[in-house]
Amino acid sequence: MDKLEECKIYILNLKLQDGTPLVEFARNSTGLVRFLICIESLKELYNEVCENQKVLKYIPTYKINQDYIELFFSCIRSKGGCNYNPTVRQFKTTIKKLLHSKIRNSDSGNCTCISLESITILSLLHKIVNK
Repeated sequence: MDKLEECKIYILNLKLQDGTPLVEFARNSTGLVRFLICIESLKELYNEVCENQKVLKYIPTYKINQDYIELFFSCIRSKGGCNYNPTVRQFKTTIKKLLHSKIRNSDSGNCTCISLESITILSLLHKIVNK
């Protein structure tokens, strides 16, 4: 929490040469404002999941990124052959197949990420498959 607050203060104190805060400079502030929103969201997520509900001891932030979504849809595309626009029936069939097996990152795809650990991308209860 201290490091997040330190980053937030650092970003808020960035200024242009004329003294205008960088987060108020319309052309370049979008990324900074989004990062500040992510900092606040992460703090709230930690308070809710770790402090209040005590579901987790910590938030593994490397798991909250777009790579896993890209890997998931890469697996869906690979099951469907070259069909990038599956019908509803084909999509449901692919999801059911993937639920019965582990989804792992493929050697090819849009994203190249280094696995930090063996992470299951999609894991649901067995009874959900039968719906």
